[in-house]
Amino acid sequence: MISIRSGFDPDKIIAQDQARQAEERKAAEAAARQREIEEKKGRKNRNKTHAAPATPPAPSVIAAPYQGILFEPLALRAMDEDDKPKILKEQFTFDKSLAALQQRGFERHPSPAEVFSLLADNLENKLTDPMLKTIAEDMLKSYGEWLDMAVERKGDVLIAYFGVSGLRWKTDKYNEYMKDNFNADREQQFNIKDIPSPQYVDLAQFPDEFTQAVYGRTFAALPREMREGNRRAQAYLPGDGIIWPVGRG
Repeated sequence: MISIRSGFDPDKIIAQDQARQAEERKAAEAAARQREIEEKKGRKNRNKTHAAPATPPAPSVIAAPYQGILFEPLALRAMDEDDKPKILKEQFTFDKSLAALQQRGFERHPSPAEVFSLLADNLENKLTDPMLKTIAEDMLKSYGEWLDMAVERKGDVLIAYFGVSGLRWKTDKYNEYMKDNFNADREQQFNIKDIPSPQYVDLAQFPDEFTQAVYGRTFAALPREMREGNRRAQAYLPGDGIIWPVGRG
């Protein structure tokens, strides 16, 4: 695993952000109490510009820009009994994760190409923003994270859906999802003949069209760490007729 760059403590960043949110909540509550007091006094004709405005809801974390999109700096952590963030990331099913993202003011999960481009740029020391370095390194810590993609195997064909919604976890089945008002912005098909599932398979065995679509580069253009060694890229496909949301782990 890549370690956090010196000077960027993820627990400290989380604590600072939680403190900021607490102050915003206090300000909003104080403003609401002030308005209630004024209304009880019968000041119906008061000048509204003098009343303290309620703080509008803000995204739960500060976002960092990368290639025209905004990333959360750190994945959500589970909280311990003292309301302090744990080391391990919070675990959600795909549908619950998407709903939580949108509640925090974001639109979607990042696409695979967006995530792997960020990780590749970090491996190649192309990231100049310290926050982006923190994001890339946090992605490799603890559990993996969901991506804005789903795949469905039909024999020797893999159907990849990009920009997905309407995938619901089957609560009575392990690691199975069903289409529920399913929608995708686009789809692409790949020949996966002789590629087995469900098991880990080296990315080198997949057609370059798949690698380009998922990683944003051809296989040969990926950093050496993604092509070779014990951290090389691999894919784990669903069985025939099964649809899965895609995650990076």
